[in-house]
Amino acid sequence: MNYPKITSIKNSMSVLSDILPILLGLVAMRVGGTVNATNPTAADHDEILKAMGHSGYELVTLTEQKTMLKAGRSNNYLTTHKIERLHAEIPVELKRKYKVPEKLKPLLERIKDISVIRKGTDHRVIPATVAPGRKILVTGGAGFIASNYINEHLERYPTDFIVNLDRLDKCSNLALVSATERYKFVKGDISNIDLVSLLLTDFKIEYVMHFAAQTHVNLSFGNALDTFDNNLSGTHRLVEACTRYGKLKKFVLVSTAEVYGDF
Repeated sequence: MNYPKITSIKNSMSVLSDILPILLGLVAMRVGGTVNATNPTAADHDEILKAMGHSGYELVTLTEQKTMLKAGRSNNYLTTHKIERLHAEIPVELKRKYKVPEKLKPLLERIKDISVIRKGTDHRVIPATVAPGRKILVTGGAGFIASNYINEHLERYPTDFIVNLDRLDKCSNLALVSATERYKFVKGDISNIDLVSLLLTDFKIEYVMHFAAQTHVNLSFGNALDTFDNNLSGTHRLVEACTRYGKLKKFVLVSTAEVYGDF
């Protein structure tokens, strides 16, 4: 946010991580027609910037705005009744497949959710104090086994840097990791190819230790689709992101019996 002054008029807007999965689900259902692909309610720039924790800017008054622009700014407040109705009609299996949100939340509520998730996880910059050691991506690092691996590795190799990618399931516990300046946590899913690609590139990752998996054999029997999506499809997407990146020296799959099968 480098502008000293901004105009601020309420408009409908889209949180793409909400809207795109819904549209994919509707395409899979072969739903035709038009729809306002936005989150419910509207917001202005001032509200959004405050929700994201930005400050140090000044709002342009409507009178001043008229002198700056040849054409007046319009507000677009779109109804979302149709997309909310269609969202409720998407079958559960498609919601799981395309990671459709359970509820299409109001715009500002979602922005506040995102700001909480991103807080303290600016994964674009490696701290300047990090020594030039190996750059390692660990998946599922908030789990019991991977967290112990991270602690042991950082203690044994004081120049290495580890990025921990974990979506924080119920069994996850970030407190298990002894955080240092050579460690960065990012909340996210291994199935998100764009996020994984960003981490690989921005951190110049050389090694991947893939621990992330949904465990417990009994749960895999009762909810086989989730286990498949997380363990097999998720791993496939992670490998795909690493293949596109093309700069890894080694990929280690630790995994679980629910992936390898019964020997």
